[in-house]
Amino acid sequence: MGKLKKAGKEGAAIRYINRNRAVKKLQISLSSFRRLCILKGIYPVEPKNRKKINKGSSAPTTFYYTKDIQYLTHEPLLIKFREHKIFKRKLHRAISKNEWTRAKIISENKPKYKLDHLIIERYPTFIDALRDLDDALSMTSLFALMPATNKTGDTFIINECRKLIYEFMHYVMLTGKLKKTFLSIKGIYYQVEIKGQTITWISPYEFTQSIPGDVDFKVMWTFMDFYRSLIGFVNCKLYKDENLIYPPKIDQELDSIGVGLGAVKVTDANSEKLLESLKQINEEENIEETPQEKKVDIEMKKKIETLAEKIQSIENESTDTKDSMEIDRTLEDEKFTNDTDNQQSAFKSDLFKNFVFYLSREVPKYSLEFIIRSFGGKVCWDGYFNGTRQPSVDASDKRINLYVVDRPKVPPTLSGPKRVFIQPQFIYDSVNANVILSFDRYSVGKKLPPHLSPFVEYREGDYVPKQQLEIDEYARRVGASSSGESVGVEKDDHQAELEAEFSGVKYSNFKGKKVKGQVQQPAEIKAVNDEKKRLAMTMMTKKNRKLYARMQKGIETRTQKANMLNERRILAEKAQKTKSKK
Repeated sequence: MGKLKKAGKEGAAIRYINRNRAVKKLQISLSSFRRLCILKGIYPVEPKNRKKINKGSSAPTTFYYTKDIQYLTHEPLLIKFREHKIFKRKLHRAISKNEWTRAKIISENKPKYKLDHLIIERYPTFIDALRDLDDALSMTSLFALMPATNKTGDTFIINECRKLIYEFMHYVMLTGKLKKTFLSIKGIYYQVEIKGQTITWISPYEFTQSIPGDVDFKVMWTFMDFYRSLIGFVNCKLYKDENLIYPPKIDQELDSIGVGLGAVKVTDANSEKLLESLKQINEEENIEETPQEKKVDIEMKKKIETLAEKIQSIENESTDTKDSMEIDRTLEDEKFTNDTDNQQSAFKSDLFKNFVFYLSREVPKYSLEFIIRSFGGKVCWDGYFNGTRQPSVDASDKRINLYVVDRPKVPPTLSGPKRVFIQPQFIYDSVNANVILSFDRYSVGKKLPPHLSPFVEYREGDYVPKQQLEIDEYARRVGASSSGESVGVEKDDHQAELEAEFSGVKYSNFKGKKVKGQVQQPAEIKAVNDEKKRLAMTMMTKKNRKLYARMQKGIETRTQKANMLNERRILAEKAQKTKSKK
């Protein structure tokens, strides 16, 4: 007979550890423990039975996996945290003794640490880093617009957050990766697709931010330390893949006048290397250049710019012959994502390529420039044109096609003959619909149509708003006219509801009747389809037949709700029309 097992020595009792024991084991303070867990990506867990683990007590306690805490004992950051603790103690002692010279020396030797190894540990491949980029971009966008205070951080942190988010947005703008955008009360949502991964983040509006007093910014600082390193690594990888030099340069002249995103300037890596090599040769020879030699240098620079693509193709051919036996999961991920990018080439990233937008001073320029230039358009306002400083540019420039104004009336300084004025929502709705919408509906002074979210996916039987139906129909007609195909006259039930509304017939009475111009399904074809469906159901197993019945019941329920909402909408619109007539 074996020995009796002691309680708390095996099973769930040793699988979990509470927070107090974890702090004692690591020999750090509670704040340092929270900071370390955030940086390492270790979160509390909820055990199945609290009483077994907590020695019969059901008191609220925070638990972690014992293996995770054991993993933290070998973390190099623990040494840095202890050094920082000693640094604070020495600095406080020097200040209390009024030893200001010694305090200055201690503060200058403040211990610093890097998070590079944590990025590699948490994200073994680049695809893993892209999947976890949503929260990082959202928080970085938030801090980029905050004022520099004792709570939010110093000016260096705010400027670095702004620089990182501008670098990422500039990459998206150059490559045309933007897919969807949405204006909400919280801010502006953006969705991009990079290497097959969908990334959605929210950016606040550029208003004066009020700092709340009930927010623990110390926790947010810890997240920002990690997110800044993560976005820096991601930006560097994305720029290198596009053969661009990282970090990009900032045009100080444009940045000083508040251009923001347009002040980021990128350069090709191959042309920069050749220019640097030529400069080194000239410096080594120390030969004074004649005017003829200067002309030759200018011609050489032009040739270098054209030779960059040729050199890149030669390098690609040489790299294909090397390392043929090397197998790496990162390369497999990149191959997969390149295939997905080729499949999505049908998406129009040049939607605004034939338009030059003039942005009035009251519109959100930082957002509109990002969206318009991502889809091939050009942006300008007074003294600025599409990433360059041009003092001669104003509202009278002949290159301008559309004027974006967010006012009840067109200001006299912008009014003129044959000028098209639109409201900013036109740009966001056109991007989501992937088609240039009608200018008349978004002209200045008119009531705007509903701004629908592009992130909603409609299933069979769901209620589809009227505005969405109209946009889909308009996009279908534009696509058919551009491809030379004839537009069909068959419409679904929702389109039939719209025709019933326009004709003044109640939808409940109109349903099932033949509308003028609508092709109904013949009775014989319907009977054949019903027979095929019945035979297919007889071939199903009992389990699949029940599952199919539940699915059809769900579709029927959603259809009934959608019809009810359609009828309510029609009644509300009719009541509004009669009220406006009175």
